Amino acid sequence: AKASLGDFVEVRAAVTENCGISAGTLFFAFTDNLEFVSATLLGASAEAVMATEGENSGAYGIILLDATGSAYTSVTDNFCGVSFRVIGTGEAKISLWLYDGITNTFENITGNRPEVSFGISVPDAPVVKTSSLPDAYLGRAYSTMLETENAQYSEWTEWEITDGDLPDGLTLLNDGTICGTPEEYGSFRFKVTAEILEGIISEEKEISLKVEERPKELELIDGSKYIIDAENKYLKNVPAEVNPSELISQFLSPEMIKVFDADGSELASDGYVGTGCTVSLMNGEDKLDTLTVVVKGDVSGDGEIATIDFQRIRAYYLDKYDLSGAYLEAALVAGNETVATIDFQRVRAHYLGKYNLYA
Repeated sequence: AKASLGDFVEVRAAVTENCGISAGTLFFAFTDNLEFVSATLLGASAEAVMATEGENSGAYGIILLDATGSAYTSVTDNFCGVSFRVIGTGEAKISLWLYDGITNTFENITGNRPEVSFGISVPDAPVVKTSSLPDAYLGRAYSTMLETENAQYSEWTEWEITDGDLPDGLTLLNDGTICGTPEEYGSFRFKVTAEILEGIISEEKEISLKVEERPKELELIDGSKYIIDAENKYLKNVPAEVNPSELISQFLSPEMIKVFDADGSELASDGYVGTGCTVSLMNGEDKLDTLTVVVKGDVSGDGEIATIDFQRIRAYYLDKYDLSGAYLEAALVAGNETVATIDFQRVRAHYLGKYNLYA
């Protein structure tokens, strides 16, 4: 039978008669193109430990002990099972033997030292799938990964640039990750190859990468709970009592970002970011991109949840107060399209510590 790189295979040893051993070790050895995964003894999970010295050095052993003090006599097709993962090519071999702990002599499970062998298929040469990469930005940390159409072999694939260069500051790792911080901008082209194990090499593939001098719009970091509403230019899902540095930390290129209050003045470092504040991507004094902040439940714009907030939402619901734009968006805490009683009830419950608007 043939196995493929990455396959899991199992070898089982059977007992057809009294094997004549009550205490000792069941050893197994295997070729380098296999990786030991797990073992069982009489159907139960068994610990296997590699011997580091003596005549069994390099083999894995499972301690045997018959609790009755007599030899293993039960006839079973499931005396021991050993599982492996294929991690190389060529011919694989697995052998098993018993070492009697009483007599300190080798014993054989079936009268000879059983050995299982099988061939491992050689993978096809990888085909590079990537041709262009996401844009990078000067001075901004960057990470992306090259891919092949033989993705199942990515663990054994190494990459190399064969012609051209990455921009200064970026590096191609063996696993295909391009990472670093670009130190020059422009358009770059380079050629790569992908190699599975040793000698199974792809054709050269030209890759293009553009490094922009500066980002042009605000972007959140991976994993941020904030949401950019691009259509309305809102930054949503911002909780109350957040200071400017906390807000800025949720964006890429934080060194280029400033937060302003509703009047357009830069917000003090110890102030709270409230509804109506703006966050801008700056190029010197120029604002390249701006979002208006919406703090759920904060319709007063002070960045906190207080009585004035649920009072204003209730007054708006009763047509006694006007809310619009980001402030109306902040009032829609229940996620509906119009303000309802549930909105000011939840804001009030949050203020009283009986509900969490941001959970």
